[in-house]
Amino acid sequence: MHAVLPSTFTYLLSWTFLRSEINFSVAVAMGAAAGAGGIGFELFMASGFYFDLSEVGMITYMILVFAIVLEFLSTRMKNRYFPATMK
Repeated sequence: MHAVLPSTFTYLLSWTFLRSEINFSVAVAMGAAAGAGGIGFELFMASGFYFDLSEVGMITYMILVFAIVLEFLSTRMKNRYFPATMK
């Protein structure tokens, strides 16, 4: 526990954030393409059926903001826990 976890924590943290980003983008794509629900489905409905550009813009900005916040948290956690590996 004291040897394996600290040495692999950077990989676990990176893998966790990478999978979170991939899962978020796939969820948006699946919702838009297959009607699987979620934010992608709302984006598809707003753009395809009732063509509300203000809602499409807001959903797109919210997706962008969420992705930026996720990336910011990832970078901040990596810098906080492993400052030597980020240089």
